[in-house]
Amino acid sequence: MMKSRMYDSTKLNFIKLLKLFEDSVEDVVAITRAFSIAYVIHRGKFYDNIRSEPYINHTLRVALILASELKIKDKDVIIAAILHDAFEKTYTNPFQEDLLKKTIGDKALNLILSTTKFNIKNMESNEYCKLVLKSSNSKIIRYLILANRLDSIRILKSSIHKDKIQRFKKETQEYFLPIANLTDDNLVFKLSVAMYELK
Repeated sequence: MMKSRMYDSTKLNFIKLLKLFEDSVEDVVAITRAFSIAYVIHRGKFYDNIRSEPYINHTLRVALILASELKIKDKDVIIAAILHDAFEKTYTNPFQEDLLKKTIGDKALNLILSTTKFNIKNMESNEYCKLVLKSSNSKIIRYLILANRLDSIRILKSSIHKDKIQRFKKETQEYFLPIANLTDDNLVFKLSVAMYELK
């Protein structure tokens, strides 16, 4: 029974995402291919050890935030959202990276790698993080980082880990809201609302 419900939630998110790109068969095929890869990578993994929350649902929601809420309809950005944790959650090697490049293309892979390099730990001394904050060329990477953070905060509403909630609130206030201010007023609003709803 639980397996069926988890499968249905994943399927529903995927169908919602594909409907936003239904005018382009090429985009639908590319996004479906990326989803297939992500599904294999994250199969059997759960978000924050919540057994009712398959990890793949998080990546799909990040893609939906970008495509539906923020109206970003660039297939490479959506593919990067779906696969944004591909190298963080699995063991990888250059062959796998090359294989992924052949499957999803240079642009999407570079977005994934750039997003993966953004690490909130030691933010003050992290030169790459500072570059993301300042560079106009990094705007789409900021969108990916912020959409990921937004979904993570929304998921935390049902978390029992109060220490994690407090850490996320502090990090978001100190680092992610300033990034949002440089990126999109809509994201500032959405992050602020999500933080307000955290108890």
